[in-house]
Amino acid sequence: MIPETFHIERFFAGYEFSTPHLLAVSDCESMRVGDLLDLEPGAREALDEVWLGYTPSEGGRELREAVAATVEGLSPDHVLIHAAGVEVIFTLAHAVLAPGDHAVVQAPCYQALRSAPAMAGAEVELWMGRARGGAWRWELDELEAAIRPETRLIVINTPHNPTGHQFTREELERVVAVCASRGVQLFVDEAYRGTEHAPEDRLPSVTELSDDAAALGLLSKAYGLPGLRLGWLSSKNDDLLDRVARVKD
Repeated sequence: MIPETFHIERFFAGYEFSTPHLLAVSDCESMRVGDLLDLEPGAREALDEVWLGYTPSEGGRELREAVAATVEGLSPDHVLIHAAGVEVIFTLAHAVLAPGDHAVVQAPCYQALRSAPAMAGAEVELWMGRARGGAWRWELDELEAAIRPETRLIVINTPHNPTGHQFTREELERVVAVCASRGVQLFVDEAYRGTEHAPEDRLPSVTELSDDAAALGLLSKAYGLPGLRLGWLSSKNDDLLDRVARVKD
């Protein structure tokens, strides 16, 4: 199929690096390599020793250990490193979906979250939020009603881009339970996890609530390191990780 134009990327291609004042950034302020190395004693010397050969297809062990350490109960074997978060979205969609399948995607959304399932051949239904009383809300009853026999994937994003909405723990647990009871794969875009106003506002990763759900993480947003082009899929579902790894290959 001919993929839909990635509209925001085409917009940024024309303006991001030529406009004098960029007010449309979606990440924390980025840093220089030197600023990053200053955070850890001995990092410069260690960088000199980094071997630039091929790494395991699932990602280097030390990197996967660092990612796993950010989520309670997660093992390095539950982490699959990718080249940026958008690759995670693509591989997950193509590992789970096939032509004739149905996917439900929380919207509005980062376009890839709906485009990748469509590229995999699925019918995509948008679970639209509504602005009420100065805040955005998504009705969970509407999500449940959208699930069909051919539904294979539900995609949500929390903290949410672009509205800033975050589900409560009870709401997230309900989504997990609905997917488990209906046999639907849940994929949570957690790109903005870590940008909450206070640590106590942070939800657990969905991988702490479910052995089957999958989560997207990356360095671009909360860490302010988009130039490193590094993302990861995490899940305790070994079969899912294997299928995604095969697509990634």
